[in-house]
Parts: sequence; structure tokens; C-alpha cells
Amino acid sequence: MRTPGASNHIGRLVLASTGLHLGGTETQVANLAFALKERRWWVTVMSLLGDGHFTPILEGRGIPVDSLGMLRGRASPRGFQLALRTLQARRPHALLCFGFHANMLGRLVGRVARVPVVVSSVRNENFGPHHRYLIMRFTDWLADATVTNSQIVAEQLLRRKVAAPAKLRVIPNSYTATNVGRGDRGPDQLRGSLGVGEHDFMWLAVGRAEAQKDYPTLVAAFARVATTEPRSVLCIAGRDPDQLLAPLVTAWGIAHRCRLLGVRGDIPTLLEACDGFVLASAWEGLPNSVMEAAGAAKPIVATRVGGVPEIVEHGASGLLVEPGQPEELAAAMIELMRCTPRVRAAMGRRGRAAVLRKCDPARVTHQWEELIMSLLRGKLREST
Repeated sequence: MRTPGASNHIGRLVLASTGLHLGGTETQVANLAFALKERRWWVTVMSLLGDGHFTPILEGRGIPVDSLGMLRGRASPRGFQLALRTLQARRPHALLCFGFHANMLGRLVGRVARVPVVVSSVRNENFGPHHRYLIMRFTDWLADATVTNSQIVAEQLLRRKVAAPAKLRVIPNSYTATNVGRGDRGPDQLRGSLGVGEHDFMWLAVGRAEAQKDYPTLVAAFARVATTEPRSVLCIAGRDPDQLLAPLVTAWGIAHRCRLLGVRGDIPTLLEACDGFVLASAWEGLPNSVMEAAGAAKPIVATRVGGVPEIVEHGASGLLVEPGQPEELAAAMIELMRCTPRVRAAMGRRGRAAVLRKCDPARVTHQWEELIMSLLRGKLREST
């Protein structure tokens, strides 16, 4: 493994991610890698778990990927050695880490490899059991900075003493509108293929079926919605590895009003096709799905978790409710459905304007660059 000369680059960066499967954090890692490469940084990506959805995409755009092949949730001396050899070969000026395991490995290996700048990134307000918060707190001295994507999450991390205030930075996720993944069908054709009628109200939820997304609360809420508004349809797109959703909607007697779509490659078209977007998460960071729904100018009903209130303004671009409250979520969904199309369209426009302003990719990339350069300048001053 060789690192090309960087005479025409600003500097060398390694972005470390726990994995490269299709997910919110991984999407942001890929977006940042592309953006920094365009700004003349030499960028490589290191994946702890191995290859995934984004591996060929990154490599296809000229960004090398080093896969360590570690097993999820298991400490590995071999993985540590591979990571160390990777960093020694790449010789990065800065190591940017995303995800709890990448943060821990990056802090340790980065210091052993004498990487000048090590940055951790916490992408979620809840990243596991209590001992993880303690580990992050007691290893904070190994990181030069910790980045999170939401001011609300930052405040929670400070309360839990996960990071020193002077080291904590807030840099939002970036939102980039894309035509990729729209598929061959337009929104009307897609609705037809899903059995959604012209006068039906199509709700869309996007996300892997895991505890964070709290689909039991969403399904319980929608069962109430379907009773009151029989022309409503709920579409759920996302991986369901444990096959939890089908029994759930069957138990609530709403299987005929739900479409369990699994992993989809046409999320932009689904967003165009839907009438409203819904998120029932129990916790979040700054969710990509909500950014994408706002970017598509869709009115949103969501739980008031993580950075969601920084995207969705209650009563202006959508409706916010407390997590874990199916009755409250159902009431908000019904309220939105009973708004006129004109009111919902105005909500969508306000949400789109907000996400384009807050999550502009050029602005986000500039913030990352500014952080990296300021830390590098600080290291240079320390060495002179």
C-alpha cells in the first residue's frame, strides 16, 4: 500500500468509519470524503468492519478504502495492528473518526501512529450503554476535538461530560439534493405500483428497523390514524434484518394499509410520491431522513429528539411530538392530514429553506476544513 505524493494537495486525511453499509453516518462520511477531495485534500477512508455499500462508490470516485475486516463489537489485536500499519503507510495529517468503535480505535491507534491531529465525531445523542460514555470521557484527552452534528446533542454530551467544552464543536450534517436513486418510475407511477390511490394520503417513514427508530410506536400511532382516516397509507422503507415489521402491522390489523418496502434505491422518488413524512425515533443525532424529507419540501411529523427541532420548526414546517407517545403522534399525523394542500405545501417550502440554509454542503465542508486547519496550526505552534 503506497500513499501517492501530495505536492498538489493541501494535506492528507484519513476518515475512519465503523463500517460502510448504507446508513446515516456512513452517508455523511462518504459525502465529506467527496467534498474534501474536491477541495484538494488527499483523502482515504478506513473501515473497521470491512467493505460495504459505499466501498465501490468511494473507490469509483478515486478515494481509496482500507478495510480492516474486524468483527462487530469485538476488540481485535489484529485489527489494531492493521489500523496502525494503515496509518503509518498513509501518514495522514489528520484522522477523522465516525462512530463509537472508530472513535476508540482512532484515539488509540492515532496516537501510537503519531498522527498530528485526531478528531472524534459523535453522530447520535444515544450511542450505547453507560460504560461507553465513561470510555469516551476518560479517553477525551487523546482527541484534539470532538464534533457532533447538533447543538442539542452537544448540550447533552456536555451534561454527560463526554467531551471537554473547549474541545467540542458542532458541525451539522450536509444535505445534497440528488437525482441518483430516483429509478425509472415517476412519483405517480410509483404510487400506483404500491397500490396507493390518487386520493389516498401516503405517509413515508425511512430507516432501519431497530430500537432507535421505534417502529412499534409508529405502527401503534398509525393504527389510530387508519381508524380515523381510512384513506391513509403508511410506507416504511429500510432494512428489517429481524423481520419485525410484518408481525407488528399484522398484530395491529393494519397490514392492508401498510407497505413494507425493505431496502430501496429510489428514496428520492418515494419522497416525491408521499404526502407527508413521519419519524417516530426514540433518539437521534441530526437524521438524514428528516433532512432529505425537508429538502424534498414535504411536511413532517416527528418526535422531538436530537437535532430534529433544528430542522423542523413546530407549526411552521411540521409538527413535533414527544417520543414514545403513540396517541400524541397519531393526533399530529391526523392534524397534518386535515390541513389543506396549500398549508402543507407552505410547510414543505419552509422546511426546504431551513435545511438548505443550515445544512448547505459548501458551508459544512468549510467548517470541517476550518477545524482541521486550526488544529494543525495549533500543533505547529506547539512544535516551534
